[in-house]
Amino acid sequence: GEFLAKLSRAVSVVHGLKNLDQEALPYESRGGFGMSLVIQRAASGVWVFSGSLDKNTLSELAQHPVHVSIPDGLGCQFDFKGLTYIDSAGLAFCMQQLKRLLAMQKSLEIYGSPVRLYALMKAQGLEPLLGPCLQEKKS
Repeated sequence: GEFLAKLSRAVSVVHGLKNLDQEALPYESRGGFGMSLVIQRAASGVWVFSGSLDKNTLSELAQHPVHVSIPDGLGCQFDFKGLTYIDSAGLAFCMQQLKRLLAMQKSLEIYGSPVRLYALMKAQGLEPLLGPCLQEKKS
C-alpha cells in the first residue's frame, strides 16, 4: 500500500516533467540505505544516470522533481552505464518515460543497461515493449 503510493507519486511526477532546469544539474537524490542517484545532462536529449534507480531514490525525486526535457529531435537517450542498482520502481520509471515519448511520437534509447534491468523486464513480460529501447542487453 504505502510503497505503491510512493511509487505512483514518483512516477506521476516523472511523467509530467517538461523542461530541464540547467541550474539544478547535476541532480543528486539520496534515498534510504545509503543509496543515491545522480542525473546529468550530457547533450541535448542525452541523460546520464549513475548510482541507484530504485524506489528510495525515486521517492526522493518525487519530492524534488528534476525536469527532463524532450528535445525537438527524435527522442531521448538514457545512459545507464553508471547505474549500480535498479529495481521494479526503476523499471516503472523506464516504462513511464517510454509511454510519454511514444505519446509524442518520439523514441527512447537506453545504453549500458544493467543486466538486472533486462532480467526485470523479462520477468514482468515487458520485453516486447521495452526491449527495442535497449541498445545493449547487458553492461
